[in-house]
Formats: sequence, C-alpha cells, structure tokens
Amino acid sequence: REENGSHSIPSRIEAMRAMVSKYTADFPVHRADASVKRPKGDVVLVTGTTGSLGCHLLSQLVNNVEVERVYALNRPSRDQLPLRERQRSALLDRGLDAGVLESDKVVLLEGELPKPYFGVGEKMYEDLRRSVTHIIHNGMSAPWYSMDQVSC
Repeated sequence: REENGSHSIPSRIEAMRAMVSKYTADFPVHRADASVKRPKGDVVLVTGTTGSLGCHLLSQLVNNVEVERVYALNRPSRDQLPLRERQRSALLDRGLDAGVLESDKVVLLEGELPKPYFGVGEKMYEDLRRSVTHIIHNGMSAPWYSMDQVSC
C-alpha cells in the first residue's frame, strides 16, 4: 500500500489481470458459423444505455459510420415506463440528441441477463448471438443480480 492506504497502480493492474485470467480460464472456444452472412460493419450490443455513460455510448455508436447496428439492452423499468420513453428522456437529460433513436441502426431491447435468452426471447437471442461483433457491458451492477445466475 502507498502512504495514503491505497494499493499501487502496478499492483492493482496485476490484480485485474489475475481476475481476468481466473474468470476467463474456462471460456469455451467459439467458432464463427460459416453459413451466417457477416455484417458489413460492426454490430454492437451495449447494456445500460439509459445511464449517463450509456447515453453517450449509444450516441457515439449511432454516429459512427463503421457501426451497422446497435442493440441497446436495458433492464425493464420498475415504474413500467416504456424503454423508448426512458431512453429518450435519458438522452435529453444529458443534452444529447434523442434523434439517434430514429436511426435504423438502433434496436432497443428490454431484458435481464440472468434470464434465459437474456429475457429477449429465443429468436432475438439467436439474432444477437449470430450477428454481434462487439459487446460493451456498461450495465450498472444491481444487488439483486448474481453473476452465478447468468445463463448463456
């Protein structure tokens, strides 16, 4: 520890690398399905787009010419507000253009990672599985979720 009681930067980096190694050691190797048509551009699945950072990610991804599609996956609202309304409000609250929601690139999804097929249904899950090229897991940690419950 340093004088202020925090761990040094090199030791924190090493701790992060150790965690990555530990939690990825048994990852299965996935091979691309040759029968699936590859997208021309990037297809991004991003979680937590109604939060502050998520709004900025969504806005940047939609305006990126290399991105073909953005799947924005968010948990259902506790107050039953539709996702489109929540996303629009979140963008406007941060001074961002809510017009990005009109882009053909954007697919708003409500789901929950611990549920089968992330709660988006089998067909949509298969579409995601076959087309997504990048994942940005930006969703806020929720105490009622346990990573042990996540089903892939």
